Amino acid sequence: MNLRKRVNEPYVPRFKKLNLLACRTHQILLKSDFDWAIDILEKLQVRKIMSIGGQKKSSIPPMSHETKLYLQDTFARDIENLEKLLDINLDMALRLIN
Repeated sequence: MNLRKRVNEPYVPRFKKLNLLACRTHQILLKSDFDWAIDILEKLQVRKIMSIGGQKKSSIPPMSHETKLYLQDTFARDIENLEKLLDINLDMALRLIN
């Protein structure tokens, strides 16, 4: 077993609107109990075709430290207001993204 092999690797789709339409269609088919249609699309490897020409998320460059600090400063007041509005402390969530 190869534990380093990536499975279901995320990607940024080449055609974002088409990908969004495909996701919504998938949800509608699931709700309407059209599992057979989803099975056919999976056998045709539609998801793989949609990812052709897309960019793997792992190839997206990491955010620079300066940009991260700028965004934290820019949205600090918004985060404080959200904490007050929801009456919760978001420090734990902020630590996860730092």
